[in-house]
Amino acid sequence: MIRHWMGVFGLAWLGATGAGGAWAATLPATQEGLWEVRVQTTTKPANTRRTTLYKECRDHAFDQAAGELWSHVQGCTAQTDALGGDTYSVHTRCESRGTVITTRGTLRYTGTAARRIQNQVTYAPPISGKTGVVTVTDEKYVGACPSTLRPGDRIGSDGTIQRRGG
Repeated sequence: MIRHWMGVFGLAWLGATGAGGAWAATLPATQEGLWEVRVQTTTKPANTRRTTLYKECRDHAFDQAAGELWSHVQGCTAQTDALGGDTYSVHTRCESRGTVITTRGTLRYTGTAARRIQNQVTYAPPISGKTGVVTVTDEKYVGACPSTLRPGDRIGSDGTIQRRGG
């Protein structure tokens, strides 16, 4: 069940950070190319920490498709608000199988080549003893995608390639 919810949570952030989707239309576009991503998660209440590093090839079409995934998630709503400058708030709520997942987050852009996403997810009731997750994601543009990668493909910290692109 936790994988189901992490998938829903992931789709919510894809919608929040993608360029597509009607509710995400006000977010700025970012550079096309290879992005370095560092995700730090803390699971509550145990304060279990994990850091994930990868690089991802992106283009505007991939970002738009990722954002449009949000419109297909049943039982979920989202709202983004401009807070001024290059900072946005994102609030999502998903309900399924008797559990409500609420995400409150902030996206801060540094031009078109970097952004930070900070969010807190809560589960009500808790899922497998977990009441939520706090995530900080730092992303920065590092250059053109290698010719062997398509938009959506990722390079893990161990060098393995995960094919997600079309």
